[in-house]
Amino acid sequence: MITGDVPIRLTGAGKGVKLLLSKESIKSFKNLMTEHQSKLTKYKMNSERYDNVGRLKNTPNQLIKNKIIQTRIHYLKHEIKTFHQNINNIFNGK
Repeated sequence: MITGDVPIRLTGAGKGVKLLLSKESIKSFKNLMTEHQSKLTKYKMNSERYDNVGRLKNTPNQLIKNKIIQTRIHYLKHEIKTFHQNINNIFNGK
């Protein structure tokens, strides 16, 4: 009886499966990067229009509104960077 973690090595056909998953992952991350880049561009151009939660129209003053906008822009840039890093990790075998 085997208990605990058992390491599994991908060999033979398993390598092809890993490669296929990597190609699909890269494609997925690239699509997400494109989608987020588009969101970022649109949001920068007209943040009021893309405020789907309604935070901007309910702010008490412009200072807070600007902080919300900058936070959203920062978040989208961070997401794009993360997708890019994930693609690089796949290419580097991490």
